[in-house]
This record gives sequence, C-alpha cells and structure tokens, in this order.
Amino acid sequence: MVNFIPQEKIVEIQHATDIIQIISEYVHLKQNGRNFIGLCPFHSEKTPSFTVNPEKKLFKCFGCGEGGTVFNFIMKQEDMDFVEAVKLVASKSHIDLSHLHNQKGAFSLAEKTRLISINDFVAKCYHKILLKSEQGRFARDYLQKRQINDQSIKNFCLGYAPDSWDTLIKICNERNISNKLLEKAGLIIPKKDRNSYYDRFRNRLMFPIFDARKQVIGFGGRALDDSLPKYLNSPETVLFNKSNVLYGIDIAKSTILKQRRVILMEGYTDVIMAYQNGIEWSVAVMGTSISKQHLKQLRQYCNQVILLLDSDVAGWKSSDRNLDIFIEEEFDVKIAHLPKDYDPCDFLVAEGAEKFLSYVNNAKDFFSFKVEMAASKWDMSTIHGKANAINDVLSTAMKMPDVIERNLQIKRIAEEMSIDEPALRIHLKKFNKQAPFLQNKQDIRHQLDASFMAQRELLYLMLSYNELIPKVVEEIGLEEFSNNNLFKIAEKIVELYHKNSVVKEEGVLHVLDDAQLNKTLMDIITTKEFQNITNQNERLEACIHFFKKRNTKKERRQTKEKTLQSIKVGSNEEDIIVLLNEFHKKNKHIHILKNKS
Repeated sequence: MVNFIPQEKIVEIQHATDIIQIISEYVHLKQNGRNFIGLCPFHSEKTPSFTVNPEKKLFKCFGCGEGGTVFNFIMKQEDMDFVEAVKLVASKSHIDLSHLHNQKGAFSLAEKTRLISINDFVAKCYHKILLKSEQGRFARDYLQKRQINDQSIKNFCLGYAPDSWDTLIKICNERNISNKLLEKAGLIIPKKDRNSYYDRFRNRLMFPIFDARKQVIGFGGRALDDSLPKYLNSPETVLFNKSNVLYGIDIAKSTILKQRRVILMEGYTDVIMAYQNGIEWSVAVMGTSISKQHLKQLRQYCNQVILLLDSDVAGWKSSDRNLDIFIEEEFDVKIAHLPKDYDPCDFLVAEGAEKFLSYVNNAKDFFSFKVEMAASKWDMSTIHGKANAINDVLSTAMKMPDVIERNLQIKRIAEEMSIDEPALRIHLKKFNKQAPFLQNKQDIRHQLDASFMAQRELLYLMLSYNELIPKVVEEIGLEEFSNNNLFKIAEKIVELYHKNSVVKEEGVLHVLDDAQLNKTLMDIITTKEFQNITNQNERLEACIHFFKKRNTKKERRQTKEKTLQSIKVGSNEEDIIVLLNEFHKKNKHIHILKNKS
C-alpha cells in the first residue's frame, strides 16, 4: 500500500496536517495540558481515555489500545485502506496530489472515485431538472404542498427524475459516461437482452444520499404517481449499502457532535423538515432495522440517541424486538412518541418546532418503554402473561455490559413489575447461560516478563534517541528481540535509520503494514515509565547488562546440562574437566555481572 505514494510525500502530509482539527471532526476533544482528550470512537466508554498528542501528531486510546498517526485514525474511522486515508487527509489539509495521478501505479482513478463523480453529476442534473424544467413542475408542486421550502431543496440537493425511459442515459452519454458505469452506479437497468438499458428512476422526486464526507453514494426516489414501490432506493453498489446509511449525516454531524445526541427518524422528509425548523441534529435510517454499522457511525459524534419512529402500536412492538442493540452497544437511548397518525414531517408543519421538541425532550427512557411494551404485549392479569412480560424485560437487561448499571436496572424492574427482588435474581440464573457477554470485556493481560519489558524499553530508546541505535545493533543485536512483533519493529527502525540517518515514531508507523504491529508500537511510545526517561545512556547500559547476564546464565545452564550428560554416558575425564572449567568460568562471569548491578 505505502509504495503507491512516495514516503517523502507521506511525511510531508503528516507534518502539514493539524491532527487536532481532523480528529475533532469525529471526536469532541478538550485540552488537557499538552494533550487533548475525548471519548473514544472505537469503543464504548463514559470516562475519556482517548488522547491526542499534537506535538508528536499521534493518538492513543488507553481503554481499547487503538492508536497511531492521523492516517491510522482515518483508516479505522472511515474503513479505508492506507492510500485512501492519505488522500483524504491531504484533501482536508488542502494539499494538492494531482501531480501524482500520472505516475505509474500511483493514484490511478479507482472505481469508487469514478462512481462518486458520476453520482455527483447525476444529482446536479436531477436538481437542475427539478428547478428549471417544465417537467419538474409537478414535483415542485408536491414539495410546496409538503411545505418544503426553496432553501431546503437547495440544502438537500433535491431533484426530479423525468417520466421517461432514457432521459438520464442520453444526458450521460453526451458526457461520454458509459452505460456500464451507470449500471455499476445503480442508475440504469439492463433490458432482458442485455444489449440496451433504461433509467432506474422515472417520475420520482429524487433524494441524493450523501455520506459523512458529503459524497453522493446513492439515491432515494419517491414515486409521484401510483408506481410501486412508493420509495425506491439505489441497489447495493460498491458505494451504497442502505443498512450502513444514515440520511442527513453530512449536514447534521457537526451539530450532533456539539449536542452529543441525535434524533433518529425514518423518512427523508422528516429530516428535511426538522432541519428547516432549526433542528439540525437529526438523521434517518433507510427503511431498515437499526444496525451495528449505524451505531458505529453515530458513536463518532454522540452517545445519546432519541428514537422517533412510527407512531402506530404495531410498529412500536415490531421495533421493540430490534432495539436491544442500543443496550448491547452501551448507548443512552430514549423513545419519543408523537400523537397518533402523525409522522415527524407532518407534525412539524402542523404544530411547529417548539411542540415537536417538547416530545423529544420528554422522551421515555428505554426501560420504561420496554416495560410499557411488555405490558401491552402480554395479558398482565394472568400469571403466565406477567411472567412472559418480566422475561421480555429481563432478556434486555441482561444484555447490559456494565455490571453496576445492570444490577440497578434489575432492582428497578423488580419494583416496576411488582416482583420480589431476591426471587427475580434467582430467576436470573436462567439467563446467565445465555449471556456470554456478561463476562468482563477488558482484555486479560498477561504478566510481562523482564525480557519482554527490556525489549520494549530498547525500542523506545532507539526511537527517542536515534544516536543509540548503532550501539544497540553492535552490543546487543536484533536477535535479542525474541518477541516476533518487537523484532519486526526493531528491524524497521534499523532499516529506516540506515536509509535516512534519522527515524521517528510516525515514520515507523507509516511503514508497518500491520494493525497489530502499529498497536504494539503505540503501546511502547505511550508508556509513561518510558516517557520519564532522562538518563538514556544509563538505561541503555542497564538493558545491555540485562541481556549479557541473561545470555551468560543460559550458556551456564547449557554447559551444566552438557557436563551431566557427559558424566552419564561415561565420557573421558579430560572432556569432563574442560566442561567443568567452562561451567565455573560462566559462573564467575555471572557473579561479576551481578556485582555490577
């Protein structure tokens, strides 16, 4: 991956980049001394353990262990490969990479880039047709009827796909955009003979779907006649998977990050009308169940979700079964319930933002909702019905990873559902077998032996004090790095030092094409004990002394075993005397080293 972009260019981008500014787009950071801290976007936590060091231009989470350069952050956060991450960071830092496009093997336009460009062009075409053409009049009338204003049409780049089989094909062919690419983008459909195509979206109000980076990845189209389905989405493509998409995230993410909460709804027009009314922190799912991918995105910006879904009871009961994912992922989730027969868009038009927000701000906590749903689902007047209702609520409570919160919730369930708490806890044993996630999530850390600690310290010294590298190689040698991961890192350090006469942490992180190696190196770089080292020469001597002593002990043990074996097999006396002398010599050497300690 790294070879696609010259190493010196990567270093240039790294130095020119404001890591705080870029990570702040995803994590709410606060200054804490020299560093900045925030809640980690890669795992659930309530106390910030995610740290960014602007001087070294590195990040590290002391909770889950993730860490590295700004490129590593973007790779993990945006699910990108290294080259894509470098391109995105360069773009955010206003660094021009266009001169690299013509180099062999470097930055040739990938399929994703071409499709994004096509989608962007098509979105603008549909938008222009809606605003400027006679064909778009009916769609404009529909938007006016729904009270979606001109500014909202512009903000969300709404468009119109004409009632024609080939309008888009003709427009794109004039721009030399091939039908094959349009098919890959999901914009046209091949006819049965596969020799010709027709437009996928016809006589539909078009909603371009943007990702968090404001790139058009797909489309949703609402029928303006009796065509079915009423809402038609792009098919799954290399860019678009509706189970991963949050409509409106591009325009809402900065406000969500400030609010640390989000309103999660179901429709495009719900989000548009909310934004039009000054509620700029809502997004919508694409007619699918809420997935872990949705929550992974939201975790970048907030830890509280207010669900505003269908108002009909049947819809609530069906969604109830799918919402435990919020508990498993440790989100603070609340449920807002609008009056019957209202969707959020219509309610905002009829009642206004203030009344809408009163429902949002008075949303039920999740377990009150669960108890309410269980009571409506089962006949609480019968023993069997009440037992089933309690089991429904308990099954959710047992998915809470936090032990303290889980125990408090069980106490609350006992009170709200009028059951003896000790009896309820006895009953809980039934669920323990079904809940492997109750085990502590924290990694079981093995006790580090002295050799491993010494190897880690050597790597830190080599990186922080490059002038010590030749002495490490000469007096200890890389073969002393018995841990395979540490050996690979040491090898890269020496390789970069011989090449450039200098080596820095970020330089090694760039060339380690392995997530585990990156994590290991970040653990070493951020070890507080090492960061306090001021007597580096003495520390190196102590490491050299340790390895020499360890090797002498090993050699003594081997000599002793050899001597005993020789005696056992009846070797001649002279050979045994030579081995004994060697053993005593090694023993004496150990005592000398011990006295130096």
